[in-house]
Amino acid sequence: MGAEAIDGLLRLLREHQGQYAGEGINHEGEPFNGRLRLSSVAEGAGILLTFDARSLDGHICFHTEHTLIARDKTGSLVLWHLGSNLGFLTPHKLSAAEPGRKYTFSYGDPASGQFAEEITLTFGAGRIGYWFAWGHPGSPFAPRSSALMSPVEA
Repeated sequence: MGAEAIDGLLRLLREHQGQYAGEGINHEGEPFNGRLRLSSVAEGAGILLTFDARSLDGHICFHTEHTLIARDKTGSLVLWHLGSNLGFLTPHKLSAAEPGRKYTFSYGDPASGQFAEEITLTFGAGRIGYWFAWGHPGSPFAPRSSALMSPVEA
């Protein structure tokens, strides 16, 4: 991915710092309340994204994560994802961009039959979308969960 797309996304993320909340659907078809926070770290060198998905009544936490979006030593933009569903750190490289609107980060090869995942961030109408697609041996690669969130006060 080119430097222009990378710089544009980092700028967009810095411009959207703050808290977001909205409803989503998880991989089992259960509705949830999603909360996302974006904050600049390391003097703007990266963005910390924290996210959690809770049952609509708030009593069950389906998923929580801490994700860092930053350049690696080669200059590529990487989403370093650590979430409660997997329990280990996965580096997702920026693989597709529609500047200003949609950015997809990929881990693994969906055609390999091994674990692979795509995480997509979307921006529009003041909202942020957070989308997961994944597959693993015995389960085809497919969209699994998503949330569309609007800004909220801290």
